[in-house]
Amino acid sequence: MRRCGKRYADAGEAARSKRAIEQGMTPEPCRDPDCGGFHLAKPSPPRAAPGSMAAAVAAVLAAECTVAQAARQHDVDPGRLDDQADAEFRRLVLERDSYTCQECGELATEVQHRVARGMGGTANPRIAFGRANGVSMCRRSHRLAEARDEGLYARGFWLWQTQDPETVPVKVPGPFGSFQSLWLLPNGEVTGTDPAEAAA
Repeated sequence: MRRCGKRYADAGEAARSKRAIEQGMTPEPCRDPDCGGFHLAKPSPPRAAPGSMAAAVAAVLAAECTVAQAARQHDVDPGRLDDQADAEFRRLVLERDSYTCQECGELATEVQHRVARGMGGTANPRIAFGRANGVSMCRRSHRLAEARDEGLYARGFWLWQTQDPETVPVKVPGPFGSFQSLWLLPNGEVTGTDPAEAAA
């Protein structure tokens, strides 16, 4: 079997294939000179125009740069950028958690920064806007976390400045009064397996 994937004799054959039609894939010539055929490539996601607020928000949320750097690079107001990036961060976290408080299971309306944003500030976009650092909470639970409740610290809902939210799980209610450990990943995914163990 070819390492480069399914081979089509020409671009027309590739474009007429079921995968190309249903998934919007486009034919591309193979880079392997021994193949000489065409393969299907996934369409690139639309990118915001450089110099736009959307592009600046995307750069900050991807932790490519700080708010100040993104504002300079995209020629946007840093205050507006910070507000829009924060609003998008909160929306993404609430959607990931299905608007459910991860501490008690009630309706979540707020997002807790596990490592306080004031400690890392916009100088560290992984802390300010990284989804591993955000967890959905109801108002009551959020207030407990902000008050540095020891029980919520033990469950990973708030962390010290020196801790990495990508390596500390959040312990959410499980069956029969137990707790389940969940690791929040920077790309917005959640896993029940310690990423450090999975990588080993």
